[in-house]
Order: sequence, then C-alpha cells, then structure tokens
Amino acid sequence: MQIIDKITRQTLIDDGSLIVIEDEELAKAGVKFPSCVTSNLYVLMEDKPVYESDEARLYDLLYMFTMAAEGKIQAKVTVLPNGEEMEYSFILNDSVSVDASRKVTIKAVVAPGDNLEPTLTFMLPYED
Repeated sequence: MQIIDKITRQTLIDDGSLIVIEDEELAKAGVKFPSCVTSNLYVLMEDKPVYESDEARLYDLLYMFTMAAEGKIQAKVTVLPNGEEMEYSFILNDSVSVDASRKVTIKAVVAPGDNLEPTLTFMLPYED
C-alpha cells in the first residue's frame, strides 16, 4: 500500500477540523483519553435551545458515551485494525422550539494519536 498523504491529529486541530475537549470537561463525565469532536458535530451541537449551555450539551455527549461504553445503553461496537469505534444514539433538543428534539447518532473512535497514545474522537456516523 502506498501512502498518498499523511495528516496528523495536531494538523486537524490546528486547521479547525477537530475541536479539543478540555480535560476538565472530560473528567466530569469520567472520560480518561484526550478527546476531540469534529467540526461538523460541533456545529450540530451548537444548534440548541437558549436554556442549554455549551457545557451542558458537551456533558450530554460525553455522559451518553460513558453509558454506552459501560453497556448501559445500546451501542454498536466495531473493532478496527488500529482501534475501535462505537456508535450510540441519544435525544437532543434543538433550537426550533422547546418541544423540538431529534435522535442523533454519534460515532466515537478510539485510535492512536500522533505519539501513539490512546485518543478519542467524536463524530457523525458518515465521517472518518
């Protein structure tokens, strides 16, 4: 196999394709790996009712991940050559109205980072 291009996690963070989740936010939900969300997922998460904070929306994403990882909610796990991915769903309120909500499926991928440390990336199901 010929490598056509190499891109690092840090390059994706620097260009805004990945947004770093702060350690403090990860700790609140019990997530132990350095983590990011894709810019597409970040935009989706920003579509929230005025009464929800960014921190609360992020906590929901992380908390539901830990619930899925612990087998407390349904999730689909796939073993990859260099890691593992898990898809899980939960309900998000959106900004349209107080009663508006939608089921969102999230893909969480655990894979080696730039220095081969375990990292976690949250994304939409169609993203790689």
